[in-house]
This record gives sequence, C-alpha cells and structure tokens, in this order.
Amino acid sequence: MTKPLMTILAVFLFMLTANAPLTAQDSNPAEKAQKAAEAYNWAIKNYKNNINEAIDSLERFEKAAKMLLEDEKIEGKLREQIEELHVKAKRYIPIFYRKSATKYYKQMRTDMAIDRFKEAMEVAKKFEDEKTLEKAKNLLPKLYYKSGTDAMGMMDYQKAIDMFKKAAEYDSTWAKAYLKKAEAYNKSDNDAKMIAAIKETIEVAKKTDDQKILDRAIRMGQNYYWRKGANAISNSENEIALENFKKALDFNENDGYAYYYTALAKNKLFKYDAAIEDGKKALELLDKEEDKEQVAMVHLQMGIAFASLGKKEKGCEYLEKAEYGKTATKARKEQDSFECE
Repeated sequence: MTKPLMTILAVFLFMLTANAPLTAQDSNPAEKAQKAAEAYNWAIKNYKNNINEAIDSLERFEKAAKMLLEDEKIEGKLREQIEELHVKAKRYIPIFYRKSATKYYKQMRTDMAIDRFKEAMEVAKKFEDEKTLEKAKNLLPKLYYKSGTDAMGMMDYQKAIDMFKKAAEYDSTWAKAYLKKAEAYNKSDNDAKMIAAIKETIEVAKKTDDQKILDRAIRMGQNYYWRKGANAISNSENEIALENFKKALDFNENDGYAYYYTALAKNKLFKYDAAIEDGKKALELLDKEEDKEQVAMVHLQMGIAFASLGKKEKGCEYLEKAEYGKTATKARKEQDSFECE
C-alpha cells in the first residue's frame, strides 16, 4: 500500500485557509475537502485491523471527492490533490472488499464470504479491477459448494440444492457441483430432478473429460433404476421392472447384470424370443470366470425361454449349464418341469 497523501493535502489546506481571508461560504469547500481527506487517511491507516470500517470510510471519501470535483470552487492545487486521492481510493476500494471477503473465507464464515465476494465483484466491475474480479469469480463457486456441503450435513437439502445450483452457475464446467446437486435432490426425495441433475452431470463430465465424476454419475443413475427394477421384480410387477432395467441400461449399456434382469422380466411376460436375445447380450458382457454365479443365472433364463418356445433340447442344454452354486437347485427343478433327460 503506498503512503497516503493526506499530509500533503492537509498542509495545502492549512496554507489555503491561513493566507486567504475567506468568507464562511468560500471556506466551505476547503473544509469539506479536509474532512474527506481525513476519511481517506483513516481508512489507509486502519484497514489491517478494521477492514470493514475502512471500506465504509473509503467509500465515504470517494463519494465526497466526486462531489467536490463537481464543485467549480475547487481548483488549482487543491483540485489536483483531491483528484489524486480520488484515483487512489477507486483503486483501493475493490482491494479492501477483496481483503474483507478473504478474511471471512479464512475464518470459514462461508455465507458471509459469499456475500462479500459478490459485493467485491460489483465494486471491481465499477472500478475496473480485473484482479479482484477474477479472484471473486474463482472463489465464489467453491464457496457456494462449501455452503452446499455444510447444508447437506445439517440436512437442509433445499439450501444445499440452491447452493450447488449457484456453484454451477458460477462455474458451468464443474461437474462435481452438478453431481452434488443430484445427491441433494436424492436426499429430498425428488427423483425426477435427481435424474435430470445426473444427466446434466454426465453431459458436463464428458465435455470436461472428468472420468471420475462421470463414473460416479453413471453409477448413481444406474443404481437408482436397479433398485426400482429389483423392487418391481420382488412384487411381480414385471412390466415396471423391465422398464426400469431398460433405463438402467441407458446409463450403462455394458451392464451384463441388467441384461440378465431384462431377460428374467421378459420370461415372466412370456416374451421368450426377446429374453433369449437379452440373455445372449448378458453372456457377451459377463466375465465367465469372475461372474460364474451370474452366468449360471443367465443360462437358467435362456433354458426356460428355449424350452418354453418348444426348443426342448436347446433349453435343457442351457438348464444343465445352469447347475452351478445357488442356481443349481432351481436349474434341476426346471429340468424336471421340462422333462429333460
């Protein structure tokens, strides 16, 4: 911070009032200038310990200086000094706002830091301070994100949603903000908006090559429809189950487990040809060594489908392959049902 010019201005004002017999009316501009300069000087001397008061003082000076410079009675050296301080004040005001906001940020007073940085942005635009403007733009999305995570911890999900929305508004490329918004919608049981937010996350994550967030968003959407599909299966709501597992596949078309469940649902709906096709897709995607139990379950569904279509030999072949682990008992029961040899 450069040395204030208060001393120079004060000396000049003293000389002005000492050497010229001014009337009360004539001396008024000089008195106003001196009071304004005192406000400037106080702000410069005290900003480290009283940053917010310094802002108020400096803003009062800036307004007063602007009015003084509009007064034709202010001229010569006095005008030059006021102009010089006015230029400095316009430079310092956004810097002081930035310092105040940063202080709140370091103190973890997130909501106050948000408000101050927003003010800093407006002041920076007014006085063309690119550094302050850039810092505010960079920090505001992080602050809104922090406020959102704090709100999540307090189970204030609507505030969390609002904060994550703001974070995404200030940084539309930050995929994580969209994902957290989806999680907040999930906590508030707003399924439709949760899915919309997941899709937004996937779109942004793809554009920004954020593979980690992309994977998390895909899993979140996939698992949501998985749970709905599994609940529908257990309640014998096979059409609903099929619809939900299809939506799970929209999030991950390489999910062999989902194809197993669509095959299961289609068998229960007597759509045997379609069940066979989904079973084939499941077998293409599942790891024959790592997913032996799941492979056996797929074989079971394909066996049932083929046998139900009158292709007994093919059906029994798959039912025999299904004799593994927990699926073995069901496989033998179906073999008996279709009179496999």
